[in-house]
Amino acid sequence: MTVLSNLLLPLALGLGTALGVQLALVAKDPSDVPGAYADPNHPGHFRFIKLDGETGVIHSTDDGTSTWEVPVKVDAATGAVLADFSAKGGPKDLQGELVEEGIKWSDGNVWEKMSAKGVTMDSCKVICQRFGFKALGKAFANISMPQPCVPKCEEVYPSF
Repeated sequence: MTVLSNLLLPLALGLGTALGVQLALVAKDPSDVPGAYADPNHPGHFRFIKLDGETGVIHSTDDGTSTWEVPVKVDAATGAVLADFSAKGGPKDLQGELVEEGIKWSDGNVWEKMSAKGVTMDSCKVICQRFGFKALGKAFANISMPQPCVPKCEEVYPSF
C-alpha cells in the first residue's frame, strides 16, 4: 500500500498542477477586461471597454464617424461578461467569456484584445520613445519605430 501511495500521490499532484496551470491560462481576472479590442465584424474600429468595478461601458464606432456606448458588466467571481447592445439594435443580454485571445461572445464572435493592461495614452507615448513597442499590446506588433507608434497610442489608448 505504501508503494502504491508513493506512486499515486506524485501522479495526482502532477495532474492537479497541470490542470491548475491550464485553468490559470483560461480563467482571467476581470481587471484584465478593460482595453481595446478588435472586432472582426467591424475591422479598423476598436471596441473600448472601460470598467468601474464590475460595471462599465463599451465605447466604439461602426462607421468611423458616429460613436456609441453600451453598458457592460463583468462577474468578478466567474469572469463572465454581459453586454446590452439593445441601444444599437443588438441583443439586450449578450454573454461573453474571457478567453486567452480576448472575449468570446455567445453569438460566436471573438474580440481580440489589442491593448496592454495598465497602459494609458501618455505612458504609451513614453514607451514608444524607448522602443518598447512589444509591451504595448498586439496592436503594436508590426511597429518598429517611434514615429508610427505615437499616433497608434492615440488610436489604441484614447482619452474619453
